[in-house]
Amino acid sequence: MTLLSLARPLAVTLILFWIFSGEPASAQAGSIESLERIRQRAVDHAALSQPEQATLRAADLDPRLRLQACPTPLHARNLAQNATAVQVEVRCDSLGWKLYVPVTISVQVPVLVSLRAMARGERIEAGDVDVQMRDRASLGAGWLQSVDELQGQVLSRPLSAGAVLLPGALAAERVVRRGQAVTLISGRGAFQVRAQGKALSDAAAGDALRVENPSSRRVVQGRVQADGTVQIDL
Repeated sequence: MTLLSLARPLAVTLILFWIFSGEPASAQAGSIESLERIRQRAVDHAALSQPEQATLRAADLDPRLRLQACPTPLHARNLAQNATAVQVEVRCDSLGWKLYVPVTISVQVPVLVSLRAMARGERIEAGDVDVQMRDRASLGAGWLQSVDELQGQVLSRPLSAGAVLLPGALAAERVVRRGQAVTLISGRGAFQVRAQGKALSDAAAGDALRVENPSSRRVVQGRVQADGTVQIDL
């Protein structure tokens, strides 16, 4: 069940109350609460929990709804919220009525969009993408905003032109391949010992890697560096 469906029809309880109890004398005399004022109060309150660039719109209220005009400021509170909408309770404390108003939320955020079709395993360069604005609600759990986030990354799956780059479409680039000769480094600073070994698996920078000494068959484990060397901490 969506958030908006929870408020459909709007304020059923309140409407039934007014239908069966009759309109107050002041309402019959023309002192009717502005539905636009109620909608605006809902939007103003919902905006407090949203970023400045958010666009908010309150749902249309039933024009047959006739509430006695509230002589005091309207109060509001959020009842339920997700990425695309918030349900706001707007109430008149001095008269005792309240109304539930769904407010839709749209937030445009900058994202990286591919300018061409790309294959799995391909490295993405700055010229392959463009920064465009998209509605946050359509992006799921996350998105990429800067080309800096592409450093050391390759595509984990094919990407079509015009597609939004999501974190799940990227994988760390392998700097070492299984069977490749690698340089083992132990020690830090001025005192270092270097040796040659054979990588036993593919690995990206920062990965743990098991390396075999071709002569002794001894296997050690180290951390792959950005240049493809393997640091051994003894």
